Amino acid sequence: MRTVRKQYRNQKLREYGRTALAATGAFLVIGGLTGAAPASAAPATADYGTLAKCGSNPPITIPGGELHFRIDCGTTVTRVTGWYKDTRADGKCVRVRIWWPGNEAYTHGPKACPEGKIVEFDHNGKTHRQAPGVELMSIG
Repeated sequence: MRTVRKQYRNQKLREYGRTALAATGAFLVIGGLTGAAPASAAPATADYGTLAKCGSNPPITIPGGELHFRIDCGTTVTRVTGWYKDTRADGKCVRVRIWWPGNEAYTHGPKACPEGKIVEFDHNGKTHRQAPGVELMSIG
């Protein structure tokens, strides 16, 4: 009799596990479709930033700047490399800002100014298998 109870209990635990896994998957898919982001995610800004993806990304251009970058995602550490350029003689500079979800912190690159100055960058950070947020900022 004990063996039958144990088998029944194990079967119920497996069913519960599958139900919980299915519910979690549905939550992630719905969150992805609706654009919902975790509270700790970097803010996406329409004017000058992007929540990037692993691999090559399209260039980001803003008034006065241009950013080209690539993200190499690892299981715990991710590398962001590329360059940015000041494209306008307006007395302002541009710089890259990277959001690291694993650290819940930003990394800033050096300023690129005056017009025509190009800055190359190579940053590593913890991401816990999430791509970092990358943005190009114009600063005065």
